[in-house]
Amino acid sequence: MFPSRMFPPPDLGLLALVLAAGGSWACSFSAQATGSVDSGANAHANAASAVQVQEQPPPPPPAAPPPPIQLKQGRLEYRGVINFEYDRAALRDDAETTRTLAEFRKFLQAHPEVSLEIEGHTDSRGSEEYNLDLSERRAASVRDWLVDNGIDGARLSAVGKGEGDPQVPEPPACRDAEQENVAACEETWAENRRVVFEVTEGEETIEEPPPPPPPPLPVAIPVAPAPVEPPVSECPWLFGGHLGALGPRSLVTVAAVTQPGVCWLELGLGMGYGAGRYSASAFGLTAHGHYSSFTIPLRATVWFMERGHSLVLDLGVGVTHFRLKATAANVYEGSYAYTRNTTPFLTTLGLGYGWRPEGPQPGYRFTALLGGAFYPTTMGGSHSETQGPFAPAGADQLENALDERTEDFTDAAVFLEAALGLLF
Repeated sequence: MFPSRMFPPPDLGLLALVLAAGGSWACSFSAQATGSVDSGANAHANAASAVQVQEQPPPPPPAAPPPPIQLKQGRLEYRGVINFEYDRAALRDDAETTRTLAEFRKFLQAHPEVSLEIEGHTDSRGSEEYNLDLSERRAASVRDWLVDNGIDGARLSAVGKGEGDPQVPEPPACRDAEQENVAACEETWAENRRVVFEVTEGEETIEEPPPPPPPPLPVAIPVAPAPVEPPVSECPWLFGGHLGALGPRSLVTVAAVTQPGVCWLELGLGMGYGAGRYSASAFGLTAHGHYSSFTIPLRATVWFMERGHSLVLDLGVGVTHFRLKATAANVYEGSYAYTRNTTPFLTTLGLGYGWRPEGPQPGYRFTALLGGAFYPTTMGGSHSETQGPFAPAGADQLENALDERTEDFTDAAVFLEAALGLLF
């Protein structure tokens, strides 16, 4: 170890000088750091001041209140009230009455050319004679007050109107009402108990206030336009089909149907199927046969009512194809066969009830008809064959009998038909 004497004791003055210098350097560093932050804040402040803020215009000054007394249509309208003692002509000594009368004195002093007629009015309570006298005395009290307060009496006249010229009509329950509960009438009575000041001279010297400006127009709020739906045709073209039962020469019919842009008309082209049995006898023999038919009509249905229940007329033209066969046998084991295929022309006429819940628009249809089927033409020729021991005379007679029987199929016939359809 080094001896302690090799390191002299520190000089206290030098140490104090070093500490002072270190403190100054630290203060300088702190001041510089603080100054840097302040500079940043100033930069932000300068940037904010660079943004131009649009100033709002000052609100308009409030409109000046209207003068307490204004000329309107030859009368002086005033704010405030003029009160009288109950059932008397004396003026009340209250602040409202005094202020209103003072306004009239001030007005008359400012308009020396103006003369007035002071009218007194009452409500309907009491007799007409009493109310007329009371209103005259009250008008005179107002005139006397103005004269006593410096207004020339020659400029003023007083007249009583009584209850004869009400400000607002009084309901019958309020006229001459004596009942205790008259709260519902008080407002009406108060409006009719009034003093009116009519200008008799000097009206041209009074500046009548201009009429109030019209209220601002409402701001139109844009509204999104409603979706435009395509127009619906009153009588559109429609297509669909019918299914019927018991039609002309048919057990069941199907048809393609259209409404050709006419509200009252439907056209259909269909096919009906029919079948049946028949027999004929001749030369002691009986032939039994059956037939099938296919009817193809073109039909027009006329609706007399536009919607709902309706009378309907049905007209049709077309053809019916018949396929007829019959056979017979004798005791000699001979056989006979008869065939006839023909297609006569057909006309139909029907009248009945119809129902269209949606009218000429898409929807269901129902018809029930009573009609007739007519064949303007006759049946075509027939053909027969025999086998085995069968007399030719018997075959000829049997064929004639079968021809006569099948000719009946072209006779006029009545039919009933019910049909259900759908058009879209």
